[in-house]
Amino acid sequence: MKQIFITNEIEVTNTLKRGLCVEGRLKLKKTEDGKSVICFKQYVRKQRRRMPDRVLCQLPNGWLKESAQRIKFFSSQKKEMKPMQICFGMQRELDEAKSVVMHNSEFIMHNDGKEEQR
Repeated sequence: MKQIFITNEIEVTNTLKRGLCVEGRLKLKKTEDGKSVICFKQYVRKQRRRMPDRVLCQLPNGWLKESAQRIKFFSSQKKEMKPMQICFGMQRELDEAKSVVMHNSEFIMHNDGKEEQR
């Protein structure tokens, strides 16, 4: 029977108890007495940190947000409305969002998270 030695044993078992997968590597090592043992070492990875989206404008039925790489527009209309009313409502919100973008275009957020003026 082979033995498996785990570095950070408590952390790995707690992660497994929570039902999560543990990524790492297995390595076959020789001990001082000549026996082979399997060693498991968990990968230590940093979690990605995203900056939260900045709300540029809150619309009556949606929003306009700015993320690090995109300008996001969302509009939601009720199903009870007629198709023409839905189109007009969406167009009205889109026009409002476009005016906000045009008036705030002097400040643009770059990938490094700093605002610069054009």
